[in-house]
Amino acid sequence: VHRGGRLLYANAAALRLIGVPDAAALAGRRTRDFLHPDDVGRFDAREAQRARGAGDAHAVGYRLVRADGAVLEVEAASVEMTYE
Repeated sequence: VHRGGRLLYANAAALRLIGVPDAAALAGRRTRDFLHPDDVGRFDAREAQRARGAGDAHAVGYRLVRADGAVLEVEAASVEMTYE
């Protein structure tokens, strides 16, 4: 879960996937910090599209770089959440 690209929450499965010991290791980090450098531009373009209201929630494949440097292929879907 992120707001403005900054991570707010990650469940235990996400922590294991990223390879960090606890949520404190993610505090203030950006979602894009965990992407393979070659995927960052595509991620940024999709986020800009979503910010303009033109994005949808279909899953997109990215390469994730774990804390230990290993690269994993993942799929991510974005869903806008609003609080009233």
